[in-house]
Amino acid sequence: MGEKEYLVSVITPFHNTKIEFFKRGYDSLKRQTLGFKNIEWVVVVHNSDDSYADAVQKLTKEDDNVKIYILNNDKRTPSSPRNYALTKAQGKYIAFLDSDDFFTDDGLKEVVEGMEETEADIASFRAETLPEDETVIQAIDTRARFDQTVHMLEFKKGDEKLNDLIYAGGLTIWSKLIRRDFLSKYNIGFSLDMKYGEDVCFSMECLGKAKKIIILPQTIVYVYFMNHGSLAQDMNHTPESLLKLASDFANIFDVTVKGGFKLEKLAWPVLGYLAEMMAITPGLDDEFRKRIYDLMHKYFGILGPLEPDAKFFNAQMAEHFMKRARMIILGEEDNDEMAKSSLLPILLANADTEYGQRYGFGSIHKVVDYQKKVPLSDYSMYRPLIKLMTRIGESNLICKEKVVAYSSKLCPDGGEFLVPQTAPFVSVYQNVLIEELKAARYSTFLAIESAGESGTIRFNDGALLHSVADTVLAGIRKSDIYNSHARSTENKYGTITAPESVLFKNPGEDLRYAKLLFALADPDVSQIIVPFTVNILDMVRFLKCMWEMLVEDIASGRVSEVSGLAEGRRKELSKLLKPSKRRAKELRTIFEQGFENVLPKIWKNLDLIISAGSGENAVYSRQIMKYIGSVPLDYGYLGIAEGIIGKVSAPGENTYIIMEKDSFLEFLPEDSDKDKTFIASELEISKHYEVIISNMAGLYRYRSGIIVEATKIQDGQTYVRYCYDRKDVVTVSGVSINTLSLRQAGKKIDEEAGMITYDYCLFANDKKNCFELFLKPEKEGNYSAKLVQEIAEKELSKVIPSYGRARKAGKIDKIRIHFLPSADADIVKGKAPKPIRIIHASSDEKLFKTYRLYEV
Repeated sequence: MGEKEYLVSVITPFHNTKIEFFKRGYDSLKRQTLGFKNIEWVVVVHNSDDSYADAVQKLTKEDDNVKIYILNNDKRTPSSPRNYALTKAQGKYIAFLDSDDFFTDDGLKEVVEGMEETEADIASFRAETLPEDETVIQAIDTRARFDQTVHMLEFKKGDEKLNDLIYAGGLTIWSKLIRRDFLSKYNIGFSLDMKYGEDVCFSMECLGKAKKIIILPQTIVYVYFMNHGSLAQDMNHTPESLLKLASDFANIFDVTVKGGFKLEKLAWPVLGYLAEMMAITPGLDDEFRKRIYDLMHKYFGILGPLEPDAKFFNAQMAEHFMKRARMIILGEEDNDEMAKSSLLPILLANADTEYGQRYGFGSIHKVVDYQKKVPLSDYSMYRPLIKLMTRIGESNLICKEKVVAYSSKLCPDGGEFLVPQTAPFVSVYQNVLIEELKAARYSTFLAIESAGESGTIRFNDGALLHSVADTVLAGIRKSDIYNSHARSTENKYGTITAPESVLFKNPGEDLRYAKLLFALADPDVSQIIVPFTVNILDMVRFLKCMWEMLVEDIASGRVSEVSGLAEGRRKELSKLLKPSKRRAKELRTIFEQGFENVLPKIWKNLDLIISAGSGENAVYSRQIMKYIGSVPLDYGYLGIAEGIIGKVSAPGENTYIIMEKDSFLEFLPEDSDKDKTFIASELEISKHYEVIISNMAGLYRYRSGIIVEATKIQDGQTYVRYCYDRKDVVTVSGVSINTLSLRQAGKKIDEEAGMITYDYCLFANDKKNCFELFLKPEKEGNYSAKLVQEIAEKELSKVIPSYGRARKAGKIDKIRIHFLPSADADIVKGKAPKPIRIIHASSDEKLFKTYRLYEV
């Protein structure tokens, strides 16, 4: 008996996809009006954990027309499994389905009917997008350029109108049905050498060789699921990956030209994207720029201008793509700083908002015009507008995109400012986190948590009250990262140790025990990601107090009552924790020997810790060194609720490279009484500046309060050091102390008083006309308040001349010194310590009284 003849072979490469997503695609095939038995589904499980292969086979075992193949090799793109599937497929036509996408019920039948009627080699149809949630940005534009008023368009090879397909959204393989004998005749397959755009290259080769092509403008066949982990949303590159991107783009351009198609509508947006990535990729030196230039420059010679149209590019956007690509890729000089910055996309996107119309965003063509027309702003200017948005539901006031959340921020006036977040804005943070997770060799201990939606305020415009961390974690909640314990060691990269629910707490809940428990249970952690170094210190303090209970729980495979979790949550997590007496024994031996260099002892594969450690966290960064050993400490990103300012220059460094991802940054001299700002390339070394942010979420020339010091400008990149936040400046009788000056004085106090400061807080006491400094030493000791007072007076007068003058004139009294119980006193076996609160400067009298309770 011969092989069954199928009408369509659907090819699916599968790599560690959530089974619930895969099942959705499976169910859509069974609902096809073409008839499921007329479809052959060829699934290639590629480099996946055994548990996934088992689940796929179990799900589909009843259907003879579902062919499951296991393929393990050193390839990291879908090209290899797709090529393998092409050698196994038996259908008359080939369709492609990604493992988390699905088909519409009537889709395949309509396309097959069109192919049968016309005997075409290729059919191109429509796809809709399904975002995982409202914070996912539209990674690909599936709108069309061709005539959509007819059911079917038919073209022969060489037809000029086929050029309407030659753009990124028209070249996806999942919007095509292709004759299998056509692919065999021309031996068309996917390039194994390409990392980016191998599917576009495949489509271009097919279109270039096809004798007849049909387009079905009204037939929606495919549903493309956009999640936060998609490669399509990858906006983070290294110089090496950017060079590979350029090389793969060159391959696509060559195939396009060889096929006889016009290049402009595909190439200019692609070159514009490449230019944007070059502008924000750290470490892209002259050698890499030269190599990218060598790959790309020939195409500029054959490209005509990008013609604007009513749907995709207006004249201003088209000009921006071309100018920016020439300037950054070819190195052409241009005195217009706007073309070099991310400002133009921000203004174009928000020109029709009420704020944009008031200040004429649509008529601004130069940075200098923006600085003249749009005033500097702060939280007080936005509060009335955000009140209208949150309480009445107004929209289009400050940003075109829908606001999905607001984060609450304390302002210098003591009031609250709700910082708006839109999907494009949040996606920058989400991509940063996803990229860091993907870069790990094995699993990641992600010590971040979210309030979730339990008890969260939802405003009248539909947005939630969420921190940026809340929104980022909510965005990746459905992605497949929460399963390191379910995978073998070699497949743990991109996963985290905590079960999903451990990152989303209920009001009043402390999840430190649960997060640490699951992290300790996984011996394959190669990376730790925590927001700040204070969180690492807090984690070690918690471990010192609770390690015996944690080890017992790992041995028995349960989450005990001492965890402090609600009963339902505790039982749920107990089901996920596998007992391991061997791991418990390893950990017990480590902890009984002490906590010096404890983290690399716990996790022998630990090779990176990512945690912000400058500024207010500097005191904690110094203290954690004795726990992390030689493991590199990477300060990650300098980011605030209003935007990301920079990326750390290298692990172990406390300087950041200015990075403008969907934000435009200006810099205002620290003590200037004028509004004259500078762009990053204009900064004066060793001078202090306040960061001014314009972003996609509706803030324009916004004074962030963040003060940085310019440290160097090299290879077109500006390096800065974080100094302090203006909200942390305290004042008594006209004399102000910022936390940078306080840290400088504190360093001298430690050196000269023979102590190690564990934590500190400076209070501005207006009633007593003085500052009061509370010091928490690491260890108990006979410290002299008088000596510390003398050192503090001397150093503060040195770093803050106005303090010294005020003291001489008798305008303020001497600083008062108080010692709090030592950090060692906080360690009580079996009792979870309170989390560390970062409050290093305050004039809040209630907080002051709280600190005085601990005075000795």
